[in-house]
Amino acid sequence: MKKNIYKLLMIILVFALCLLTSCNKQQISVDTDLVNLKVGETYTLNVVLVESKIKNPEFHYEISDTSIISSLDNVITALSIGTAKITISVLNAKVDPVIITVNVDEAPKPTKIKSETNLELVLGETHKIEYSVEPFNASKDVVFSSADNSVLSVDENGVVTPKDLGETFVTIKSKENPNVKLRVNIEVVLPKVEKIECESELVLGYNETKQITYSITPLLAVQDVYYKSLDDSIVTVDEKGLVTSLKPGKTKIILTSVDDERVNHEINVSVEGTLTTNFTAVDEINLSIGETKFIEYSISPADAYQKIEYTVSNKEAIEVNDGILTAKKAGTYTVTLKTIDGTNLINTVTVNITGDELPVVSLSESVDQDMEINIFEHFNPLDGVRIFDAEDGELTKTAKITNNVNTDEYGTYNVIYEVVDSDGNSLIYERIITIVWNYNVTFIGHAGSLYGAMNSEEAILYAAKELKYTAIEIDLKQTKDGVFVLSHDETFAGYELGQYNWSELKDVEVTVTRSPGISNPAPASTYTAKLCTLKRYLEICKEYNITAVIELKTSAGISNWTEQNRPDTSRMPALIEEIEKAGMINNIIFLTSQYECLAWTRRNGYDFIPCQYLVSSCENQTYLDTCIKYNLDISFNVRDGVKNSTTWIKKYKDAGLQASTYTFEQWASYKEIQEWIDKGVDFVTTDWHNPKELDLPKNE
Repeated sequence: MKKNIYKLLMIILVFALCLLTSCNKQQISVDTDLVNLKVGETYTLNVVLVESKIKNPEFHYEISDTSIISSLDNVITALSIGTAKITISVLNAKVDPVIITVNVDEAPKPTKIKSETNLELVLGETHKIEYSVEPFNASKDVVFSSADNSVLSVDENGVVTPKDLGETFVTIKSKENPNVKLRVNIEVVLPKVEKIECESELVLGYNETKQITYSITPLLAVQDVYYKSLDDSIVTVDEKGLVTSLKPGKTKIILTSVDDERVNHEINVSVEGTLTTNFTAVDEINLSIGETKFIEYSISPADAYQKIEYTVSNKEAIEVNDGILTAKKAGTYTVTLKTIDGTNLINTVTVNITGDELPVVSLSESVDQDMEINIFEHFNPLDGVRIFDAEDGELTKTAKITNNVNTDEYGTYNVIYEVVDSDGNSLIYERIITIVWNYNVTFIGHAGSLYGAMNSEEAILYAAKELKYTAIEIDLKQTKDGVFVLSHDETFAGYELGQYNWSELKDVEVTVTRSPGISNPAPASTYTAKLCTLKRYLEICKEYNITAVIELKTSAGISNWTEQNRPDTSRMPALIEEIEKAGMINNIIFLTSQYECLAWTRRNGYDFIPCQYLVSSCENQTYLDTCIKYNLDISFNVRDGVKNSTTWIKKYKDAGLQASTYTFEQWASYKEIQEWIDKGVDFVTTDWHNPKELDLPKNE
């Protein structure tokens, strides 16, 4: 009996234990037991404790190989290639652990870098380039580099520090995959002008001068201003801010930022001084028709304002310009003189005019009897010309004018005016008008003229005779026996110039086809030409008074290395000798990218020859320093996407150098050329453009 009871108790105990075990079902649940990652990627496990009464269970993560993966709680990060396991357990709880397998493969290669690609940075400020690498889990390590450290530098973190004005670029390159890179174009500019700080009141005495001083904020902004007097009869102000008082009164001087015309400053100006106490003048003046005389007067005290104003009783009989009388018609008239310092003292002068009643020619201040007119400029023979007769009055409209002036052709022309008055008295008046190029910009005819084969005599003559260019550029090469010829390339019609004598080349012809352009939309044209010698080119230039622009191409005795290492073989002396024989030494320009040839002219006593250093972009401090050192002008490319800012052009011009552009080919519009003329360049090099179609700045 006892034995059976014992068995029963054992059965009950086992049943209770089983019941107890089945009721306690605590276990760790995860969303996966296998994770596949690439180096650099992360994965967040979803880990929970189910069937548990434990609040906020604390999980423990144990990694089999920490060189392959790491974890921050349930976030797994792949570190290197391989397989590792993570054992997850619960602290202070009897729960079966869970094991997760993590496979890590190689990270993807960078395929693309993204960032801003065009930046304008202000000198004096720094900027950090932000970027991203695709795909997102690829290596983010990159290298930054500046294309021109003289303009800006960039550190390893992408922080850009501008150093000078100009345009360059920063390259962002992947360390993992150097073929993946991005160019960030950057222009360094001056900061915008914020304000002009200057005095607001200025008081002067008569005939006194004062210098305006000012400062512009911020300091690195353009510091130049324009000055303008609102009343030039009271005070004038020159381009350097020197104020000169002329008469009593009040006005304003306006300072305007050169960089931003919206920023200006007003100065209230008062001119004060000693007033006139005594004013005397001659009582009477006797003149013959056509005679001139200054009206003498006296103002005291000596430090009073000395200028006066004049009023004539008959403008057809007498004229007054700055106190000088011109008699035009017989009779008696008056001229009234009045002080203009506020005292308004008056003197009246009687003017007696006698003489033969002949017509008289009077010219305004803007014209001279003999004068120069710019080619293409409008000329009206009656502008500024008036013809008077004592009895008949003005006879300008009755004049017979012989005018043969052709403003489209250089030359000297006679203009003859013939007038007969009512008494039969005749006047013949002659003026000499000379048509010249007196503009601030010079057109250089490019050797590759659209209207002829490059460097051909035909092209040169067309630019001289039809386009009226005052300078023509050619490319200089040499034959085997040292004859200077015009050619852009090493070969002509298949002949390598340096391997043949002139006698073998002089009759060789080449046929070329030039594509149409804006100037000539017709089908392409074919040209046949022979080599042109330097001698013939110089003859044409002398005949048409044209500046010879000689581009020194690579050839024996001309190339840079020759000048540096073997000056005894230089062909520069022979070139100079031929130019001197042609009588053109004072009317040439040397042009080349080989600045050693240009430096040769300076080292050998030819400082008077203008030289242009040929570059792609002038925005380079080394180029600027070279030009300043050797007194070289700059010639830069304005097409092919090359940028040359007005800021850099100004640097050369501020150094006393001139700026030239190349080359406006047959597809360049007049608008494009006008933009560069307006920027103030001194030369434009072009294939075909007619200067008369452009707004040319006059050389005052």
